[in-house]
Amino acid sequence: MMNPMSALPLLIAAVLANCPLKLAGQAGEERSWVSAAVVGAMIESKHGLVSEPVLGYQNGQHRPLLIVDMPSVPQTKVRAEVHTALAYFRMEEAARRFGIQLQLNSGFRTNDQQQEVFDLYRKGRGPLAARPGFSNHQSGYALDIDTRPPRVRSWLGRHGYRYGFQRTVPSESWHWEFRGEIRKLLSQPDPLQPHNS
Repeated sequence: MMNPMSALPLLIAAVLANCPLKLAGQAGEERSWVSAAVVGAMIESKHGLVSEPVLGYQNGQHRPLLIVDMPSVPQTKVRAEVHTALAYFRMEEAARRFGIQLQLNSGFRTNDQQQEVFDLYRKGRGPLAARPGFSNHQSGYALDIDTRPPRVRSWLGRHGYRYGFQRTVPSESWHWEFRGEIRKLLSQPDPLQPHNS
C-alpha cells in the first residue's frame, strides 16, 4: 500500500504531464510552470520561503499551482501562489516605507477549506463565498488583507493597483486579487520608490 504522502507528488506529476506548459490566467497573463519555478526560486532566495506544488481550481477545473507559506498573524497559516506572493511582497515593502503594515488573513484555499467557508456563508455565519472549485482563493489570485485600520484601507485604495492588485468584491474591503503582470512588475522600478536626484 502506498503512503498518502508519497502519492501526492505522483498525483501532481500526473496532472502536470497532461497540462500545457503555459496556463492562461484570468488576468490575461500566461502563468507558466517555468515562470512559477523562477518566481519560486526568487522568493526562496530573498525571503527563505520554499514553494510547493498543489492542485488548485479555476472555473471548476483543476489547476496545478506552486504556493508558499506567507508571514501572517501567529497561529494563522496563510499560503499564496508564487506570482501573487511576489507581487504582495513588493507591495508590502512599499507600504512599509509609508509606515503602513499590511497583514494577511487568508490566501490560497484547498477545496476542503473552501467548502468550510462556503458552508458558513450558506448558514449565514460567514461572508460571501464562492462554491468550491470557483473561488479565486483556489486559483491563487486572491488574498484577504486586514483592512480594518483606516490607513491600510486608504493606502491600498490609492496604491494597490500599482502592484497589480484589485478589489473585485465590492462588499469586501479585505478581498484583493493579483491581476497584474509579473513581467511588468519585475522589469519596472517600484512605482512608489523614491528617486535619487
